Amino acid sequence: MAFRSNDGLTWHQRKANLKRWYRVYLGSHDFAIITTLLLAVNIGVYLLETFSQIQYGNIFSINPLVLINYGASYVPLINAGDYWRLWTPMFVHVSPIHLALNMVTLYLVGPVVEQKIGSIRMGCVYLLSGLAGNFTSFLFSQNTVSAGASTSLFGLIVYAALITPSARQRLASILVVNLAFNLIDPSVNIYGHLGGLIGGILLAALFFDIDEIDFVRVPSWLRTTFAVGLTLVLFTWTIFNDYLP
Repeated sequence: MAFRSNDGLTWHQRKANLKRWYRVYLGSHDFAIITTLLLAVNIGVYLLETFSQIQYGNIFSINPLVLINYGASYVPLINAGDYWRLWTPMFVHVSPIHLALNMVTLYLVGPVVEQKIGSIRMGCVYLLSGLAGNFTSFLFSQNTVSAGASTSLFGLIVYAALITPSARQRLASILVVNLAFNLIDPSVNIYGHLGGLIGGILLAALFFDIDEIDFVRVPSWLRTTFAVGLTLVLFTWTIFNDYLP
């Protein structure tokens, strides 16, 4: 027997209505819960940054001190033990244009990956690509303050291109726009983007999501378990490194 709510709709009917609302108001994508959540978190963090920026005057360019307070990458602090800063920069942005470009990219690319491999694995790809980009930035950048979801997004773009051949032309256009922004804005950390891009390639291979190299058929649940396990291991090591034997 199907459960019915007070309005007489079954759970499946309500879910279909929600997906229909998402397509009408947010585009032609099916409902992508992790993409939506990431959009909300990134925008929410930037609103908090803007509120903190008021004391410095110009709210259209976030002060480096504010960025650091909200989790931006800063090599001296990471060297001092703030390893969690290898994760948090992917949710911090430096200006409205920076945020807008990244959120449009996430909106376009996120559902492509999420529909293909599922929400959980897509979230892992976002986090691990960001980690790869931020770690690369940490290795090669000096005392610069770095922030932005681009590390994660470059990984997502190349990941989507590898697992969705039919979308490669569209994804290439998105990648070109992002690369152009890198060349125009001298403050953009190119090392982080390259690290995220390489991370996306490696993750597609590790998760057996590239059809061309999928010689052994690995069950979807096992791929997801591996993705979650890898994310948790790296998260635990970076966050609780001082407490581990």
